Amino acid sequence: MLTDPHSSGSGKSTLLVVLAHRTALLDASVKGTVHINGSLANQKTFRRISAYVEQEDALLGSLTVDETLKFAAHISLPKHVSKSERIRRIDSLLTAFGLRDQANDLIGTPIRKGISGGQKRRVSVAAQLITSPKLLFLDEPTSGLDSAASFEVVSYVKDIAKKHNLIVIASIHQPSTSTFAMFDKLLLLSRGSTAYSGPISEVQPYFTSCGFPIPLYMNPAEFIIDFVNTDFARDRNEVDQQLNMIHSCWNNSFLNKVAVDQLADAMVCNPVDNVFKPASEEQTAGVLAISAALVHRSFIKSYRDFI
Repeated sequence: MLTDPHSSGSGKSTLLVVLAHRTALLDASVKGTVHINGSLANQKTFRRISAYVEQEDALLGSLTVDETLKFAAHISLPKHVSKSERIRRIDSLLTAFGLRDQANDLIGTPIRKGISGGQKRRVSVAAQLITSPKLLFLDEPTSGLDSAASFEVVSYVKDIAKKHNLIVIASIHQPSTSTFAMFDKLLLLSRGSTAYSGPISEVQPYFTSCGFPIPLYMNPAEFIIDFVNTDFARDRNEVDQQLNMIHSCWNNSFLNKVAVDQLADAMVCNPVDNVFKPASEEQTAGVLAISAALVHRSFIKSYRDFI
């Protein structure tokens, strides 16, 4: 799992949107390319093997947890996936995310109580995993949750990632120490430049080597986010000097050299467009199946909202 913590409003969502090939969501032009294992992936195929969970839960409060996953399956899975396979995937996700006991509970609305905030986030992630993607992008999956619920969500996602060999790329704001420690790698950016990129376990020794040791018993995530955050700086010159030192330290670091060499080797060893070639079989549900599912879902929502 890769985490990308920044201060609020620093472009975390924009970065994920670009990486996930969802640039249509941006009212801007994007320059550059995204490579996988050193190769450009076909955009249509990339969308098929990846899933993107937005910061805000896009769930219908009038549906139950089980119905939410069933409609996600009807809309996302191609017709060659059998009914028994759909049921197996839904049951597997309910069990994996600890939602078995809440399967028949409503998601909930502002005027109708439903499942908790942490459970809603787990349902949002589970709905995207129904297609068994290889890449999962999470935009602040712990937003609005307390530390206990945040740890719960990240813990379930990590278990799923390890079990199914899933790559998870997430942005996360001000995580607790326990939540921060669950990630494998960290990308820390400031003003568009890299301040650190590497294993979570190397964060403390790295900043110590740069002359900025993390205080004992302090949350490392809190320290480094505050350290590179310039929004509330009182002495702009001091902050600029501090950031220049951090950027310079990274540019001259051994970790940076290793990362650059690995990227260079990957670009040479893998020919372009040779990874994740488009599959010939249908990979999404048909228009009629999607339309029928949407009409059915709307009918249930209208009926329950009315009563």
